[in-house]
Amino acid sequence: MESREERISPLTVWVIHGAFLMAIVSYVFISSFLSQPTGEPPIESRVAFMALLLLAVVQLGVAWWIPKVILSAGPTSAAPSSSPKEESAEDFLRRRQSAVVVSDAIVEATAVLSLAALNIGSLQKGQFYVLLAMTLAFLLILTPRVKGWIDEYEDLKRKEATRAAAR
Repeated sequence: MESREERISPLTVWVIHGAFLMAIVSYVFISSFLSQPTGEPPIESRVAFMALLLLAVVQLGVAWWIPKVILSAGPTSAAPSSSPKEESAEDFLRRRQSAVVVSDAIVEATAVLSLAALNIGSLQKGQFYVLLAMTLAFLLILTPRVKGWIDEYEDLKRKEATRAAAR
């Protein structure tokens, strides 16, 4: 079986990140079809909200930290120090794409769990919207990091083109 490496582009990374952002909008749409019981919210609602709020904050920290782990475990860190090999622009972008997918998925988990809790009646709609707003804000906080990686990729690509033209 042959291994086929797909070329990726910065657009691919932006589409992935944008899809995670747009999922939040779809959760708002889905929630509009879920019925809510009337009356005083049960104590479970407050407990579920606090648990998901804590989870959201922890997940932001993990989502901020996990790309560093992914990127430090790459092939350049495993190369022997006697022959350091520079990472190609394609490899650089591929590893950053993995980091974007993992960190966005970690942040998105809060929204998915909130939607599930709303569906089974453990959350009130107002609590659900607070958690969705936090998730959206966290994904927006991660956006400058994605832009920085794309800018680094473009610089690497230019350097590779300059080296290739010089040969």
